[in-house]
Amino acid sequence: PIEFEIDLKGVDVLKINLVFRAADGTGDVYVLLADGILTKSAGSSGVSTDEDEKTSVTALTDMKMTNVNDHVEVIDDHTRNDIFGNIYAPANLMEFETYGESVWGNHGYEEDRSAFTEYHLGGEYTRLTGTIAVSDKMVDDTSGKIVILGDDTEIAQYDITKKTEPISVDLDLTGVAWLRIELRFYSDDGNGHVYVLLSDFEAHK
Repeated sequence: PIEFEIDLKGVDVLKINLVFRAADGTGDVYVLLADGILTKSAGSSGVSTDEDEKTSVTALTDMKMTNVNDHVEVIDDHTRNDIFGNIYAPANLMEFETYGESVWGNHGYEEDRSAFTEYHLGGEYTRLTGTIAVSDKMVDDTSGKIVILGDDTEIAQYDITKKTEPISVDLDLTGVAWLRIELRFYSDDGNGHVYVLLSDFEAHK
């Protein structure tokens, strides 16, 4: 029996594969994986407890959206894939979607050109972490931008196209009372959809 302990700090997706190898290419391989346990990172005290995790980290999907439009959806019943085939679990997953039409098509009406949600943090959190990924639903050659604001001041922005690889987010929220996340639509001709997944976004005290 082989005992293993692997550092998973910063890992978003864990995959365990059994790969077959045989000189003649025939036969069966049966392997048992017993007592596999995921351990959360220790807090500032050096010891991590379930109660510590509950009080120090809050998933954005568990936090009340104080202001949001209908282009933001919490994905809580099925996994989703990004354009590279990576799988994102529904435990803490959101999809932002925008749609743009030409000026002639919508007469300049731009409500569909942004998706946004806001949270009241009250200055209680110090960090925001998560992963931004382009959904495999995005098929149009369009572009967008994820913009994250704290108290109406831009903290970070990330350009989005069909070629954008998953982006790890780790931002300072110290003193921020209001957090706002936006997906803004950009395109030369103003046509098409942009779909972006926000996975495992958490606010840390």
